[in-house]
Amino acid sequence: MDKETNRWFEFLTNSKELSTTEVAELYRERWQIELFFTRIKQNLVIKSFVGTTENAVMTQIWTAAIAILLLELMRRRSTYKWTFCRLARYFKLNLMTCKSLLHLLNQPDNKDWKEPPKLIQLSLFD
Repeated sequence: MDKETNRWFEFLTNSKELSTTEVAELYRERWQIELFFTRIKQNLVIKSFVGTTENAVMTQIWTAAIAILLLELMRRRSTYKWTFCRLARYFKLNLMTCKSLLHLLNQPDNKDWKEPPKLIQLSLFD
């Protein structure tokens, strides 16, 4: 029984070794995995896999997982109150623009931004 909502939950298992608390914890952890993959499907819009081999599929899943985790890290470190969905869309729109990442995260509505410092590696092309 959930003490906060006063609701009962039933979890089915064929394991006789696990306690009821352990079974409930396993279901909770599995639900977090489901939410993670739902976030990937909703925000990264992976409609099909590029390759069909196990290695290709795993590479694409790991790449999506890294992208989700980086976006979540940036969302949490930003001073601007982003929703995850809005931040993902904002990065898709500004992926090929040359803006400071801190400016992009913390002041997305401010159009007056300074160019990022020139990288020494690019001085070869001047």
